[in-house]
Amino acid sequence: MTTHRTILAFLALVFTGLSGAAFAQDCALPNLEDDQALWDRYEQCVRKQQEARIGKYFCFYENAVGIQHPVVNGTPDLTQRPYVGKINPSEEKFFIEIQAAPPHLWKKFRMAMKAEIRPRVSYSEDTIRFNSQYAAFVLFDDLRFTAFESGKNHSLAQGRCERIN
Repeated sequence: MTTHRTILAFLALVFTGLSGAAFAQDCALPNLEDDQALWDRYEQCVRKQQEARIGKYFCFYENAVGIQHPVVNGTPDLTQRPYVGKINPSEEKFFIEIQAAPPHLWKKFRMAMKAEIRPRVSYSEDTIRFNSQYAAFVLFDDLRFTAFESGKNHSLAQGRCERIN
């Protein structure tokens, strides 16, 4: 049980540090030596906050920087010198939807996104960070986001989302 509590305490600290406004802000984090009942209540509180984030969001970019290769016939031309600096996505607005993942998957949540600068990710253990080896999308509690993608082009973007349901 001590290992379980240590892992939960660590994850709570990670979530709190990543979420802008504190994640699980209404959930009292137990001490490592507290009994299992307090840890169970904490887990239930965090789970309710995660489930409250399930829904659709309208998002827009505020800033984006990156490395973009020239596009020739619809394909990035890696033989030409790339542009490096502030970029303007052709789609400045996009939608995301956070859903509960199907029960047979080991991840708990799924994010569907349609956008030009989009991570190649769709599943996560929480409703804040959607990561893969080469991409990340973080939706903070105040609905700001940061997105990173590395591939043929590399980009880092930030913006805001508004919940639409």
